[in-house]
Amino acid sequence: MPLVYITKYSLIKIGGILDIPYEKSLTASNAIQTIIASHTKEKIFSAPELRVMTMTLAVNEILNTETAGNIKIMNQRKSDIYSRKQRVIFYQDRLTYHYNKDCPNLLSDYNNFTIPAEIPEHRIEEYRKYFINNIDVFNRNEEAYYAQANAFFRVHMSPIKKSHYANSGKDSVSSNNLLQSSADEEDGKYIEEALSFFQTYKKTINKYGYASHLKEKLLQENKMSMEDYNIITAWHILKTNTKSEIISKIIKINQHSEQLFSEEVMIALGFHGCATCKALNK
Repeated sequence: MPLVYITKYSLIKIGGILDIPYEKSLTASNAIQTIIASHTKEKIFSAPELRVMTMTLAVNEILNTETAGNIKIMNQRKSDIYSRKQRVIFYQDRLTYHYNKDCPNLLSDYNNFTIPAEIPEHRIEEYRKYFINNIDVFNRNEEAYYAQANAFFRVHMSPIKKSHYANSGKDSVSSNNLLQSSADEEDGKYIEEALSFFQTYKKTINKYGYASHLKEKLLQENKMSMEDYNIITAWHILKTNTKSEIISKIIKINQHSEQLFSEEVMIALGFHGCATCKALNK
């Protein structure tokens, strides 16, 4: 069967579908730690960031080495629980693969909205429905939305972030922000840039670096200066580039594909062929 493309968002979703063997996660984690340790002893990534990097590598390993018959999927109940607990509004989207790298659907971006940390886990599904029913209010007047939602859930919510998922058609799935180092660039370029920046602004990064997702809220509440806000914003970009560089390096060492995967494996994971691609191929 042919090789097909998937979006970066779909790759992330696969992490919630696959039953990933412990040994594959351990191997991926050790590879990441080895590369980091070769450059620094500093803890520049949070535990959640390392988990996502590990999952991405483990998923890539499985997609590159396993046949459709050997793919192990979470049982439906476990998969549903995983999906419903994700702190994003939309999670039941159709999983689609693409034949054509120029498919407009593959090149389209995908927007989602985070669920504030103040919403307790047992009310995530209730909040998800509330947001969908009031999304027009949120788009027209965020201040009005927050006032209504805070009163309804009896919390003071932190700002909602719009999550932006870009395509992985012409770009590597390891590059979350579409910024990649070229083949002739010095190995470890982004890692060294990040480490240099970290040493320069170590005090600010140690104070706020693991809470970069809260920087707008901290700035709004005058708990962070504009200078610190700009430092953390720049640090977030540098870390994203560094994570992409590490993942890409390991995938290349393993001689695996970053972009194309077996259609048979995608079908086994519950993916469907893109109707637009099929029309373009006629």
